[in-house]
Amino acid sequence: MALTRKAFAAAALCASAFVVPLVVAPAPAFAANTCRLPTQATPPSRFIKSYSNCNTCVSEAYKRSQNILGFRYYCTYNPSNNLNDLHQYLG
Repeated sequence: MALTRKAFAAAALCASAFVVPLVVAPAPAFAANTCRLPTQATPPSRFIKSYSNCNTCVSEAYKRSQNILGFRYYCTYNPSNNLNDLHQYLG
């Protein structure tokens, strides 16, 4: 019985050498404010949609501002949900 325990302990020791500990890291910060967007909307504005990629939001804001006369679209970063929000300026 002592031999079995020693064999088990040796096997566990050998196995532990190959086990990589899992490290839980926060979500990647790509969606974070990498475009350096403002964190507050400019009143009077209306929320349109959220994007996880700030470049997609900025591109959409540019396209909408060019195609819809009289309205300006812009993006903000929302740190509470780590998303980028598209807004329509109503002023």
